[in-house]
Amino acid sequence: MICVASSDVFRTMLTSGLQETQTRRIEFVDVNEEVATQFLAFIYGMDFMPVNFMREDMSFELLRLAHKYNVSSLETLMIKTLLLVPNDGFNWDVALSLYFFSRNIEALQIVCDKMLNIMRKYVSSDLQFLKLDY
Repeated sequence: MICVASSDVFRTMLTSGLQETQTRRIEFVDVNEEVATQFLAFIYGMDFMPVNFMREDMSFELLRLAHKYNVSSLETLMIKTLLLVPNDGFNWDVALSLYFFSRNIEALQIVCDKMLNIMRKYVSSDLQFLKLDY
């Protein structure tokens, strides 16, 4: 049971009498199939998408799953991946979602700060655009 070894959350879900104990299945209902496949590929040590080819929204979703299921090695990798993405590599929606996800998690403060700076840049450029209209 590689899942149990990689996550204390999985271990609890599969051994503590929860629904997953009976079904021996963990369903990922809050992510798309591509993200779930990459998440499981990482856990099982299979072909994992190279991080330099990973979209920022995929990195965010993998970070969210890694945090939710306490897969610290993937969480660390996704933090590093997100920090390496140039600021202009984030669209507004991903930056905003990442900001709200990370703002109350101490270990993700550096990600939160980066997203806040990106959003400030977006707002500043929108204000400059609005000034040109007058």
